Amino acid sequence: MPEGANPACPKGSNSRAFSRVVISNILEDNATEEQKANGLDIADFLLMTETPHMALQRLIKQHPPLQRLIDSLGLVLVEEP
Repeated sequence: MPEGANPACPKGSNSRAFSRVVISNILEDNATEEQKANGLDIADFLLMTETPHMALQRLIKQHPPLQRLIDSLGLVLVEEP
């Protein structure tokens, strides 16, 4: 058997085609509690666009003092129709 060949792959197939797997928790880190509760997966995220609520949550995660500012000024998210 050639070096690097995978015995589980059929003869003549390229055993290195999928030899690198990268795991990331970016979806879990950026999902809202509602999205987590609804069990959204990667396909759901690929099909959606960022909502204003998602954008705000992303900004708050990147800049935690923003949440204190929002709370202390009583700000609310206003979505355009």
